[in-house]
Amino acid sequence: MRAPPPARAACAACLVLALASVRAADASGWPELPVPHDAHAFDVGTELHVNGVPMRIRGFVSERPASELAAWFRARLGPPLVERQVGGKLLLGRGSGEHYLTVQLEPLGVGGADGTRALVAAGHLKAAEAARDESKVEVEHWQSRMPAGSRLMNQVKADDGARLSSHLTFFNRHALQVNVDRVKALMQEDGLAFERDTQTEEGAQGSATPEGRVLYFKGAGKEAMAVVVRSPERQTMVVLSVVRSMEHFK
Repeated sequence: MRAPPPARAACAACLVLALASVRAADASGWPELPVPHDAHAFDVGTELHVNGVPMRIRGFVSERPASELAAWFRARLGPPLVERQVGGKLLLGRGSGEHYLTVQLEPLGVGGADGTRALVAAGHLKAAEAARDESKVEVEHWQSRMPAGSRLMNQVKADDGARLSSHLTFFNRHALQVNVDRVKALMQEDGLAFERDTQTEEGAQGSATPEGRVLYFKGAGKEAMAVVVRSPERQTMVVLSVVRSMEHFK
């Protein structure tokens, strides 16, 4: 199933995060791995929870090729090192104590001619184990609100101090409209009013591509977007993103 651009981006992010160690720790006890001095860093999120795993993630773009950066990180991570290729991206991972660190390297341009985009993710596995029961209850809560048989495949929560966001990806075999109606109902239950509904570009191209809808909602101090896609193979994906302002909780 080929999802629309917003859904593909959400799934790619979830995959990176879910796959997400290490040698040194900063003052807060989190693992820390340096990045090349000539890299252009960007923020991904201050505090993240991915499928129940607390995480810290940093990103950067470098003019160096992925092969050179892979060698650079291999030398700093040390053995034993897990390596795998996922969708054209190279993943390097290594566990240490309570943590696990993953480095993702993605070539940019044809043959990596435009450099490399990278993510460095540190996951706190011990904290995730301690919160396992709580996470299980939350997953069951969300699955119970979706159409019967829905599976929550990925859940990402982020807190940047100003906003609290939650991104969830579900799969089921119900019709697209069944999922649209259910999302509208549960958003209303959570105090978000329906604003508008648009058809995705891919859904508008014809029956050979997945049909899809994008729903927008707004409430007091919060807003949400849902991407609902129905594939020709009769599988539906729902990517639900809810953002809350921390000011609303004060």
